[in-house]
Amino acid sequence: MNTLTKPQARDPVQVPGRRGTPLRSDATRNYLGGDGVIPQGGLSVALERDFGSVDGWRADFTALALSKWEGAGWATLSWSGREARLINHWTDDLAQLPAGATILLALEMSDRAAFQDGFDGQASTYVDACLAQVRWETIAPEYARLIETASAPLGVSPSEAAGQADTPIIDVRRRAVFDNAQDKIPGAPWRDPALAGQWQHDIARGQPAIVYCVHGHEVSQSVALALRARGVEAFYLAGGIEGWRHAGLPMG
Repeated sequence: MNTLTKPQARDPVQVPGRRGTPLRSDATRNYLGGDGVIPQGGLSVALERDFGSVDGWRADFTALALSKWEGAGWATLSWSGREARLINHWTDDLAQLPAGATILLALEMSDRAAFQDGFDGQASTYVDACLAQVRWETIAPEYARLIETASAPLGVSPSEAAGQADTPIIDVRRRAVFDNAQDKIPGAPWRDPALAGQWQHDIARGQPAIVYCVHGHEVSQSVALALRARGVEAFYLAGGIEGWRHAGLPMG
């Protein structure tokens, strides 16, 4: 267990509960005040990769929270640097986390918190109300920052990538982005970034690989980390396909 890496302070918010009072768990309130919609990007891709789908994450998180309703503590979504993935886990104390984990979202589960917010004895309704108000627009940048830091040693410049003829380059742009793209790097197959655990076997054992997204941010960075956690010597293209284009390298 290690000491919690605290998230950046966020402005206080007033989120109406059923009684018209704030959802005022001190730890939980920092994450609330939004519309509960997860923006499309690196975080949504990671949730799909690590939990099967965004709905799969939500179901897993809710089940965790409800399973501990009789106790007192927090259901949390964290980035695990050790496992290179997102994890849901329970903690009795926000000062204690699994080694290498950083909290992205914490929901207090206790009779006191639910009673204060007008959900006395209604655990499921309380969890649903909180998740419907998560400020994902502030959580997503925090996730991106963690991924950028963790993947910093794995960046390869466009000129370096172009000079490694024996190293496959793989397009891992989000499906919607890829489907609407006009260009690609010649010879680079597209693979779904949310399914890295499946197509990793297409990479020959012992073969390094370079993945790219649009700008070389958390989508390709997180895929490189996920592949490395599975034993693949993966790197990401710094600057993404746009960096490749600006370097004047061939486009397909």
